[in-house]
Amino acid sequence: MILLARNLPDPERVNAAALLGYSAYIRGDGPFAGIALDSDPGHVLATLLDGALHAGLRPAEVRGLAGVGYDSAAKVGVALPPQVEG
Repeated sequence: MILLARNLPDPERVNAAALLGYSAYIRGDGPFAGIALDSDPGHVLATLLDGALHAGLRPAEVRGLAGVGYDSAAKVGVALPPQVEG
């Protein structure tokens, strides 16, 4: 993911950086997450995650939000790969 964020051109780089920031956040690496999420102030996911990070939302709580996304997708019939626990 780091290589994607470094090597993709704009605007595609922003999506990779947001996913990298999410990954760092749920691993508990707040400083790295903050750097990755600060790549584009107009990116909705990055802005939401950065706000959660600055508000002190714990990584476990953010990880739990992914479960809500899986549940919502299932309710509308979207098939996703199995959720990875941990």
